[in-house]
Parts: sequence; C-alpha cells; structure tokens
Amino acid sequence: ATLHFTKPDGSEYPTLSQPLDSMGHFYISYTPPLNKPSGTYSWWAIDNSTGKKSNVLYFDIVSSTTPAKSIEVLSPNGGEILHEGSDNWITWNTTGDIAKVKIQLFKNGTDPNNDRIKTLTEDFDGNSVLNDGNYEWHISGFDDYSERYKIRLIACDMNGNCDSDVDDYSDYSFTIVRKPPSKVGSP
Repeated sequence: ATLHFTKPDGSEYPTLSQPLDSMGHFYISYTPPLNKPSGTYSWWAIDNSTGKKSNVLYFDIVSSTTPAKSIEVLSPNGGEILHEGSDNWITWNTTGDIAKVKIQLFKNGTDPNNDRIKTLTEDFDGNSVLNDGNYEWHISGFDDYSERYKIRLIACDMNGNCDSDVDDYSDYSFTIVRKPPSKVGSP
C-alpha cells in the first residue's frame, strides 16, 4: 500500500510504502509531529495491487503554545483629575494566564526604586488582588498633591508571585487634588 499525507494547505508530503499482510491489511504506528503548523491534516492508503483507495482519515494539530501574557492599564490612563477622599476604579485588560494583579502608585516617573510611593494592594494576600479587571481605590493619606501620578500593574500568579516583566503603566500622568472643603452653615 502507498500512504498519502496532506498538509492543511492541501499540498502532499512524500508518499510512504507499507507492505500488506495476507489479509490485505497494513499496520502503521503514527505520532503526529508537534513542530508542524496548526491545521487539519489527512492521510489515506491506496492498495498498490487493486488501486483501491481507503477512507480518508483527518486529524488536527493544534498549537500548544501558551499565549503570551500581557496587561494593560485602562484607567486611570492619563489626564484624569481624582479627588482625595473619593472612590475611583482602576481598570485593566489582560491576556494569558494572569491570576492576580499587583497595583502600585508612582509619582514623577516610573523608576521602581525612586518613584514608587505606594503599593495599593499591600493589604491583600501576596500584595495583589484577583485579576477581575478592576479595583476600587479609595484615595486617602496624601500630603503632596500633584499632576504627576501613574498607576503600574504587575501580573502575578495565584500565590502572589509577580513577574515584573509583565507590567504596564498609565500612558500619561493623572492628577490627585485636595478634597474640596465642606461647606458649613446655611446658604
């Protein structure tokens, strides 16, 4: 028998000859190669003595490559004015296997050694929160109001082990301003 193999694009690999037993059967052990592109492959046999074609068998090779991890700050992403004492949402998108997210606040730049002023998720297990795409941040404890703040998000596993190579900062700075004074008395 002659064995025929086709690629997902329809082109054929070189044929392979296989002897038939006394019953007209052939035996083959085949392990699909793992380094081939994803797609549907097929193979069939032709009996060399009769020219009869077997049924076509199809199999799929699916890439087992793990998708790359990424994280992206959606808000605050620059230009926002946030007030001390207010609740604000930090939001993000991720791809890949990211279980938790560490959230840090930076001022004046993005140097982790000099510009990081606070880890907003420091009170949580592993200094990170579950990756649900948002975190409600109550702004408090500021002495220095500025228009030069940025958020940094860092991807972490479920145990809180973080990968500083998978991170993102606010694209532009946002502002934190003093809470407006309360009005006392009647109008």
